[in-house]
Amino acid sequence: MGRKREFKGTAAQQAMARFLVDVAESIGLDTTAKVAERFPRAASRSTWAEYLNGAKLIPRTCWDRSSWKYAAGARSTGARG
Repeated sequence: MGRKREFKGTAAQQAMARFLVDVAESIGLDTTAKVAERFPRAASRSTWAEYLNGAKLIPRTCWDRSSWKYAAGARSTGARG
């Protein structure tokens, strides 16, 4: 996403961050700013940056309020949309 991303946090946080980055890129969101613009109610730009670099795990409520879970499902089945 944009510049080279340095992942932080535990192994679980890094794995989730990598997953979020992969999903974001698969739906055309290649920068933190684009993610924050697409999902403004879920989190601020700085909070999205923390989720996407592994500094924080994305909360379930944030995941549920966004269409990430649907994009992730489409990604895992090979569907686009």
